[in-house]
Amino acid sequence: VVTMGRYVFSDCSALEKMYIPDSLVKMETGIFKGCRMMEKFRIKNRITEIVDSMFSGCYTLAEMIIHGAVTNVSRYAFENCKGMQKYYFLPSNPPALGATSAFMGISKDCKIYVPKGSLEAYQTANNWSSYASYMVEMDGDVP
Repeated sequence: VVTMGRYVFSDCSALEKMYIPDSLVKMETGIFKGCRMMEKFRIKNRITEIVDSMFSGCYTLAEMIIHGAVTNVSRYAFENCKGMQKYYFLPSNPPALGATSAFMGISKDCKIYVPKGSLEAYQTANNWSSYASYMVEMDGDVP
């Protein structure tokens, strides 16, 4: 499996876990939109883009780990992920953030963890600055 198509798992309300094969290089628009039971997800190293509405409406998603290969986060990517507590962004340079709507509906107590030494770069990057108050430098390895 190299690509997963548009909305392929959209509204799978009972989907709790997804094991992504190492061969996957592209996930298309809205692939997990409305998957309300998913709690944790890890974007693997070969994925370079978090596409439009990829996790929109994943209400119970609480933790997201985004590896260093990601260079772009599109609009509405994490819209209304109301249960999100922790985003771990591992790229040293902030990925391009397509719009401030990427995190629309972010919880007040959510934290966006970024690599040590990259906090200022994230906080001042285009569109990321809207979320500067949520950002924290990582202290050690990702769980």
